[in-house]
Amino acid sequence: MKRKAVIWLLVVAVFFLAACQSEDHASGTIRAFVMEGEHYRAESGAVSLESGDSALFYIQTDPGYEITGTTYTGEYTISSYQGFTKLELLNVYYPIRVHLIASNYSPMITYMANGGEPAGKEGKEVTRNYDVHDRPRPNVSIGTDLFVRDGYTMTGWNTEADGSGMSVGLGSRVTVGDSLTLYAQWARWTEGSLFSYITQDGYAVITGYAGQEETLVIPEMLGGCPVTRITSYALKGCNASYVVLPKTLVKIEENAFYGALLRELSFFDNIEYITDTCFTGCENFSTLHISAIEDPYGFSFRRESVLADKLDLLITTMGEDRLVFYGGCSVWYNLIGSDVKKAFGDSYTVVNMGLNGVSSSLFQMEIIKNFLTDRDIFIHTPEISSDQQLLNTTKMTMNDDKLWCALEYNYDLVSLVDIRLFESGVLESLRLYLDKKKPGGSYTDIYHDSKGYEYFDDTGSIPYYRDKAEESLVDTILLEDHYLEDLSRLEAEYQSILEKGTRIYVSYACIDIDSVPDEERGNVTRMGRRYEEVFSGMNGVTLISDIYDFLYHDGDFYDTVYHLLTIPAQHCTEVWIRDIKAQMEVEER
Repeated sequence: MKRKAVIWLLVVAVFFLAACQSEDHASGTIRAFVMEGEHYRAESGAVSLESGDSALFYIQTDPGYEITGTTYTGEYTISSYQGFTKLELLNVYYPIRVHLIASNYSPMITYMANGGEPAGKEGKEVTRNYDVHDRPRPNVSIGTDLFVRDGYTMTGWNTEADGSGMSVGLGSRVTVGDSLTLYAQWARWTEGSLFSYITQDGYAVITGYAGQEETLVIPEMLGGCPVTRITSYALKGCNASYVVLPKTLVKIEENAFYGALLRELSFFDNIEYITDTCFTGCENFSTLHISAIEDPYGFSFRRESVLADKLDLLITTMGEDRLVFYGGCSVWYNLIGSDVKKAFGDSYTVVNMGLNGVSSSLFQMEIIKNFLTDRDIFIHTPEISSDQQLLNTTKMTMNDDKLWCALEYNYDLVSLVDIRLFESGVLESLRLYLDKKKPGGSYTDIYHDSKGYEYFDDTGSIPYYRDKAEESLVDTILLEDHYLEDLSRLEAEYQSILEKGTRIYVSYACIDIDSVPDEERGNVTRMGRRYEEVFSGMNGVTLISDIYDFLYHDGDFYDTVYHLLTIPAQHCTEVWIRDIKAQMEVEER
């Protein structure tokens, strides 16, 4: 049962005389008041309005609290807006005073040592309450600050002591409900005598391994010294399919696991050097399990850190009928999610999964498809000259630090991706991000830019109004055929989504025609025809739009040629709504 603290301060006070208790309405200007209360504050406690209009209030709540109702006897709406609770009292005819119902919901997680010992003053059973006011799925404890076990490495949590239940990585997110019990999971160190090592300045450096175990758990200590490094070829040809690295490890040298039979790797995010070339020739290497041991930095670094929150929207709404929009930031910024909600009413839940277009779309789509069902429509709007979004490349690059700053808020998402799909760069891009991390972050942070803007609303869309273009726009859009020459990798990704029963609609991202090189501006018609040829040739995929409906000019954009001002974004959203509805009608015939 949810534990709620309900605050009732004052019953509705009505300002009209008892003698006037007729159905006649008052007229003229009236006042509406939200009374002060514990755990919430109104930005403005009183508003003036014309009789019959709506009264609008913006409410700030204490952490862990949410506004769940009012004493207003008429109709009202409660929604989220830029960090506030937006309360709208509809059809107010008389002066009124109302109070609010503020409810506290903080789910509880109990952590069990499960063979371990307390790392500090707390015992073998530790309980934590979590504030889910800003996001529904809290990050679990990193665990290494709670429990220790001599001769073992902690690898995660599980809902069952024997590991047969649901697994949760250290520091990753979980759906709690009212309460949840998690048991520490331990991996016993491989016998130290099987390793060759040297000691340098009080640290152990592994130089070889002679074991044949299927699971290899590299010890934290060898010869009484913490293990901090693995040298080149030290684990060459190792036949272990699952390898657990210790939290003491700082560096893996190039080719350290050359030709190993490794399939899964578990390691901690305090490692300083790990890259793809450490695993040259490991053809079976498919899965990463990353344990958090450092505080996250993403919300201090880049706005793309909200991807983990967007994915929470996708996870917590599974099983509903949904419109899932995906593309680059031209979807993130240009889809007005609230307008789509109004257009489809209660028929569909709207989720905007758009993110920066220069980060790996393949990595994102591989995660997203795990949470799609046969009740979803996946609307893809790849930017027309983006190799990443059209999946023309499977390399991850230094731009993917924008992706990792989100993934560190839920590393369990990484384990959903088969890294063999990528030509290169998965671990190297992670290393580049870890190099940029600074202390001071928190799992409870919310991203705000330098102007105080949030980048996330209840649909995953950009919530703030943009009415003025900045002096110069960045980026150029190319209308060149070679981007569409071979979309076989994208088609394969579509097919894996279609296998879930999900419908796929393809539309266009906005095109700033003024940013297209002069010699290519005449290519619009040809690019539209090529889109029709390519996407209509994909089994089960429907191109729902016309390229000419997505042409804009410099004056329509905010700071890049992919971020529309709000009014043009509303137009863009209207077109998407129209095209989606038209395709739905075709399918219903």
